[in-house]
Amino acid sequence: MEQFTVWVVFVLFVLLFCLWKPNAARIFLGFFLLVMAIGVNVVTVLAAPQSYIALGADALIPFYRWGFLNIIALNPPLFVLPIAACQIAIALMMLGKGKTVKIGLAGGVLFLLATNRLGCGRCPTR
Repeated sequence: MEQFTVWVVFVLFVLLFCLWKPNAARIFLGFFLLVMAIGVNVVTVLAAPQSYIALGADALIPFYRWGFLNIIALNPPLFVLPIAACQIAIALMMLGKGKTVKIGLAGGVLFLLATNRLGCGRCPTR
């Protein structure tokens, strides 16, 4: 429950930050996504690739669960590294200017929606 509480506090902080200073929050979120892509996804898939299979095994969506256990389990880096590259591109677009920012923000929303229900078998909200 403690991990869930920390996450809820963080999400509420980011929401309030977005409402208070949208441009500064966009920059924060761009750097956050960049750090998560490189510091978590790339490092984890290179150091402990099997952790991604465990993540997908708990997915709420049956298609995700099947894909992780039957396809991604064969070679996790082959799947995760392109996803991390996409995540890095989205983060860089969010940090850009003009139309690329809107594309980056839309990409960020789509990325989060696509990965939202992964690993929630252990979430207290399930």
